[in-house]
Parts: sequence; C-alpha cells; structure tokens
Amino acid sequence: MPANVLDLTFEAATDLAGLRHRVRQCAMEMGLTPHRTSDFILAVNEIAANAIVHGGGKARIILTHTGTGLRCVIADKGPGAAGSAQGADPFDKDGAEHGRGLWVARALADWFDVVACDAGTTVTLETLLDEPL
Repeated sequence: MPANVLDLTFEAATDLAGLRHRVRQCAMEMGLTPHRTSDFILAVNEIAANAIVHGGGKARIILTHTGTGLRCVIADKGPGAAGSAQGADPFDKDGAEHGRGLWVARALADWFDVVACDAGTTVTLETLLDEPL
C-alpha cells in the first residue's frame, strides 16, 4: 500500500518557497535522482501556484511513495476551466505571459491528470524513481 510522505495545506504565494523545500526533501529521501527531483519540484510548483491563483488561495498537497515513484496530488476549491487539462499551447503566438503551468507540469511528469468540477480541482502527477529509457 502506498505511504503518504507529506500531507499539508498551503496558502498564499509566500508558502511556495517552503513547499518547494519540503517537496525537495521528500523527493530526495524517496530516491528520486537530482535531475528527476528538479523536474518534480518545478512541476509541483507550477500546480501549487495555479492552485493559489485560481483555486481560492488555499490548497492541499499529498505526496505518496508508490514503490515505483513519487505521486503528488494537489487539490483546491477552484472550479477549474474547460479544457484546462492540456494547458496552454506553449507555441501559441498570442503573446500571453502566463498560462503555461499545466503544460509544463504535464511535460515534466511521467503521469498527469486533472479533474475539475464545481467542488474543486485536483491535479495528480507522478514521477518515476528511475528515469525512463
């Protein structure tokens, strides 16, 4: 059975630096390589920042060691947006300076899912302990 290694609520953008530190600590302890840890932290940060900005300013993160990887679930009370599961096209020439977080997180994770409804949005991503070939 997977074991939770981190379960906490975070608020406001000021909590993000501390959250990244805690996630880095957990990732290294669970056996992610330094490269995979950096990618995992970036993906988690993008989702956490989205939760703060679009999810009502408060969210919950749960990190779970699955035996083969590290899974992150971030849940907030925001309704999400239609089509948000893919994230913005990074090559879109509209000049937007934001809107790439989901795309970045999806690109960095080995597994990624978004569930959005009126009650809230939950993003799940997983990174494998060993780098895929």
